Amino acid sequence: MRTSRMAAKTVDCSREFVKRIVSGSVLDDQGRWVTLAERKMVEEEVLEHLMAGRILQDGKWMTFEEVKIARTEAMAPPEEEREETRRLEA
Repeated sequence: MRTSRMAAKTVDCSREFVKRIVSGSVLDDQGRWVTLAERKMVEEEVLEHLMAGRILQDGKWMTFEEVKIARTEAMAPPEEEREETRRLEA
């Protein structure tokens, strides 16, 4: 009984999948159904950024130089820690 329910559910999912594809939908990067036109628009936007030398870093398009600066700043110790080190060295 359980196997037949699982098989029926699989058939329903397959039908839904085919129905969406036939209607012109595709899966995006997050696994959501979108129209082919929407997907193409996103692809073109991504290519535009890449051709301009930008990469996607933490959800934001940045140049390599901006990423390098952000990483350097993130690795730098807080100002209070730098002041304490200066005092101890003096």
